[in-house]
Amino acid sequence: MRLSIENALHRKAFLISKLDDQEQQKEIQKLLILTFEMAKEDFCAKATTVAIIQDVFDTISIKKCEKLFFIIEDNLSQWKTALFYEPCKNMILRMCNDLLKRLSRTIDTSFCGRILVLLARALPLCEKSGLNLVSHFNSDNITKYDSIESPSVDANITDVDMETGEIQENRYPYFISLRDLENFAFYKRFWQLQTFFSTPLLLFCFFIAFIIIILFQNTTEVFNVLSSYKLDDISEGKNSSISPNNEKKINDAMDTGIPFHSTSSKVENENFFAKYLTSQKLLQLQLNDSRFRRYFLVQCLILYQYLVSDIKFKDKSYTLNDEQLRYIIESTDKCYKLLREIHPNGILFANSVKAILQREKEWSDWKNKGCPDYTVSADKDKMSPYKKKPRNKYDPSKIDLGNPELTKLWNINPNMLEACHDRKRKFVPCVADFIADPLDELDPEQQVEDQYKAVNNELFQWRCSRLLLQESPLYFQIPLKKNEVTTNMAPFLEELIKKTSSNFQRNNIANDGVHSNLAKKKYHGSETAQNGICTSESSPLISEQHIQELAPLLVKDWRYLAKVLGFKNDVIDSYAALEPSNVIKTILKSWCKSEGQLGTVKKLSSLLLTADLFSEKVGSIFKAVKFNLVFYF
Repeated sequence: MRLSIENALHRKAFLISKLDDQEQQKEIQKLLILTFEMAKEDFCAKATTVAIIQDVFDTISIKKCEKLFFIIEDNLSQWKTALFYEPCKNMILRMCNDLLKRLSRTIDTSFCGRILVLLARALPLCEKSGLNLVSHFNSDNITKYDSIESPSVDANITDVDMETGEIQENRYPYFISLRDLENFAFYKRFWQLQTFFSTPLLLFCFFIAFIIIILFQNTTEVFNVLSSYKLDDISEGKNSSISPNNEKKINDAMDTGIPFHSTSSKVENENFFAKYLTSQKLLQLQLNDSRFRRYFLVQCLILYQYLVSDIKFKDKSYTLNDEQLRYIIESTDKCYKLLREIHPNGILFANSVKAILQREKEWSDWKNKGCPDYTVSADKDKMSPYKKKPRNKYDPSKIDLGNPELTKLWNINPNMLEACHDRKRKFVPCVADFIADPLDELDPEQQVEDQYKAVNNELFQWRCSRLLLQESPLYFQIPLKKNEVTTNMAPFLEELIKKTSSNFQRNNIANDGVHSNLAKKKYHGSETAQNGICTSESSPLISEQHIQELAPLLVKDWRYLAKVLGFKNDVIDSYAALEPSNVIKTILKSWCKSEGQLGTVKKLSSLLLTADLFSEKVGSIFKAVKFNLVFYF
């Protein structure tokens, strides 16, 4: 049954090949859809889906094949599925190779490119059928040129009727003249380079030094001519530049492979010629063509990259010396420079060529390594079971912040308040020590230059301003002119440091006088104590007058006051039977009796302030008493 179905499908394909173009396109699409469905149901072989297309292509012309080739491109995604890929892979490759054999590489270049792109999409990267593993060159591509000089024709001069005495104008002011190119000698040297481009191994076969010298001399001469005669962007003008947005889209298209469609109103027709026209009369015009220059320079870049690359199948004796390598590197830079100068879009074109050659180099390195598979099967090796990690025991005494450094800082001291009060954390320097060195630099006898003074250092200016702002009362007292803004900190800090230093000196003198007076008072006080007299400048004791005046002010909060003064609850409860006015007096008298000489005004006011019972009236009662009292005992 399967054989009968396949024969019927093949007969239908041969019938379709005899139809008109429009009917042929519709019928072959219908037949292909039917074949895919029957192959999925296993009524026919999977390769039949390709075989029927091949039957049609084998019996129609090249032009019709090119028109129907989009059917293969549209259905390629189905052939790449797991069900059809293995049975159909070789059939697609064979069909495409048969088409390529029928095509001309010089005439049907566009169709050849579509077929090669389809193969690149259909076959994986690791497929070795199109890799050219042994690095063969297309030596059949021979560029023929004239070996005998023909009569010179100057394209700049045209025979036109001119009046007597009329000066003939050059119609092509930017053209390179053949007189400058030494006519036939330059023509022969230029086209001789195509032999090395098509077969680079000729440079290593015999007389390697002599052949490479010829290559270098010829390319140098051509580079000099191209550098001397620049091409002006006459036709395009300013419109030839590409906007940054379009340039980004083009770069993304190069990376992702997604085609980029320009939105420009001017669409340039790209013409490609597979073979050079080598007539002597055309060389002058060719050298003035931007496309021709780009063709030649790209050929040079490809050759230079091959000469310096490490290729697996290239003989190890094919090596270059340091001088030759240096010339190749310099010539490569010169090629890219000339490409950037060619309009239109020279910089973008040069960058694109550079990226393509870099990918070509990576591809060559991949072939040198034996074309390893890019895709590694996930189940190729059995996954080894993971060992269970030991469970970390939790230690509540240590705080783990997830970072070893933070954990170390946090666990230095378990008490954060004590850690903050640690004297080692006080990093603010003493003002006197901080301004000592800058003060010495301001001394004229030290003869310190301005550039080496600390006040001219921006870091010191910031630290000094911050410190003196907090420690020195003179920071806001230095007089400034009206509506003047301090932009230069050096003079301001010099004045501030000098006044702060003098202020420290006055304070030191005053402190010396205070210390001497205290020493005298201490000496006289000891003598008075020996005579039975004690002079006290401390806070006075609580008197009866204080108790009488404080009682009405504290009578409402007598229970709270009793707790603050240290009375027990049972004692407080025993006072509840008394009148409030008498209770507060009893509490204060009991406290004064228990404190004795320590029951001073200062201590009671401190307790009242802590208990939030201190008020202005209470303060006025304490201030009415003079503190300088003398007690005799």
